[in-house]
Amino acid sequence: MRRKSSFLVAAVLVASTAFVPAAARADATDIKLTASLDRLAPDRVVVLTLTAKSASGVTDVTASLHYPNTASATYDTVRFTRVAGTDQDGTWQAEYRTDIVRHPRANYVNAQVKTADGATASTLAKFNDCYETSITDLVTQPSVIDADHSDVTVHGRLMAQKSREATPEPVPNAKIYGGGTSTTQAGPDGSFTFTSQGQFPVTASYTADGPNCATGQVTGVTVAKQATELSARVTTAQPVATGTDVEVQGKLLRHGATGLVPAPGVQLTAVVGSGATMENIPLGPTAADGTFTSQFAADRPGPLAVVASGDPFLEDARAAAGTLDVRRPTVITGLKLTPNPGRYGQPLSISGRLGALPGALAIESAPLVAEFSTNGKTGWAAAGSGKTTSNGLFSLNSGAAKQDGYWRVRYAGNSAYMALTSNPVYVDVRYGTSIASFNASPEPVAKGKTITVKGQLFRYLDKKLPGPGASVYLYFQPKGSSIWTQVAVVKTASSGWFSKTFKASQDGTWMAAYKGSSAYLASNKPTDYVDVR
Repeated sequence: MRRKSSFLVAAVLVASTAFVPAAARADATDIKLTASLDRLAPDRVVVLTLTAKSASGVTDVTASLHYPNTASATYDTVRFTRVAGTDQDGTWQAEYRTDIVRHPRANYVNAQVKTADGATASTLAKFNDCYETSITDLVTQPSVIDADHSDVTVHGRLMAQKSREATPEPVPNAKIYGGGTSTTQAGPDGSFTFTSQGQFPVTASYTADGPNCATGQVTGVTVAKQATELSARVTTAQPVATGTDVEVQGKLLRHGATGLVPAPGVQLTAVVGSGATMENIPLGPTAADGTFTSQFAADRPGPLAVVASGDPFLEDARAAAGTLDVRRPTVITGLKLTPNPGRYGQPLSISGRLGALPGALAIESAPLVAEFSTNGKTGWAAAGSGKTTSNGLFSLNSGAAKQDGYWRVRYAGNSAYMALTSNPVYVDVRYGTSIASFNASPEPVAKGKTITVKGQLFRYLDKKLPGPGASVYLYFQPKGSSIWTQVAVVKTASSGWFSKTFKASQDGTWMAAYKGSSAYLASNKPTDYVDVR
């Protein structure tokens, strides 16, 4: 084994029986490959170590090397030798002298493990072959910054060391990153200078290039954080249904060199609830004038606070924004008003189901109010009440319906459920009618003789009155038939009476019916059987 140091690099990738040919089933398991390279050793030898188990026994371990990625062609191969354990549970090792000029930085190793059952399993690892780099002679001016004075001039030098015994050498013309948009190019002696603006921590870094490793260093610059003042308030009316967007507004100021000034670009977080139920919700940054207007979907009740944090130049701030009253949304389904058209002076039956979303879970024993309005917009008045059953169903009886109009059901809600008003349903209220004293006579009657069919139509306003000038339809159904045939239409007299004569021809049943109008409901349909002899 080669000696270890602080610059020893190892890469590991574990595989089981991946990449096994379909015709065979490898019994190799627990395969693990490492590639270790001491980058400061002058001989630059990578040590490849593989461990594996196999019931039938490992018969051969080889590896192919690829650059610059796993899809590249093989540039060399190595064979492993077992150095510990058995063919059934052992350790295999190989050494390979790297070529940093031809294959700098990431190299990939694909090891193949053959077992006595004729199958092959594979696994991957990689090693990074590069010269160790470092940033030296680092100097910053000033050493303390704040939000009003954040520019820092950074001087330094990029050096590379090829071996432990070698003297570090400058890396000429390298690109140096100072964080944010600050970049510069080092000179022939590796030295560089750049100005960092509005960044903390202030860093200098180099991205791996050619045979050189990447490196970076945090400078010793510190920040004198400025105090902040944060205001916040919920602007959405409460309560709100679960999942509803809630708006919160406010402003963040900082104590700058000239007094209170806006603090733009500071990340905000809404903190809802407390203890185990607390939730943090990102709100985004403050605007250029320090203000913010943010929305988020409310899913729980509780106190709401806004926190401004994460700005390296400012102290964190927290402001109470109010309390969220979040309740489950409710829904009324299957709303039905019967009868419709309604009958003047008679109550309506109002039925349906009250549930909570999602899933419309039944809300039990919820008080409901039926309301009426002539125009469906204003003047709503209570006209009935009741409660839901255990499965959320309700059946409310209204007072006497005496005019056309709109009906709705209102649920006042509670601390857990949102209030709800159903969509209005229009009910056409008409006066009731009935036909009385209906008779077809004489009974029995001789064939060919005259039959008189008569009756009286009534309408029901606030009291029972005759129905004058109405069309009454007369029907006849022969004995043994199920079909009604219209035989006449007669007008009622001022007294509501109607009468019509027919020639008797066969046994059957006579019927009278008033079909109703926009103001009156259809009547009953009385019948009378006549025996014709």
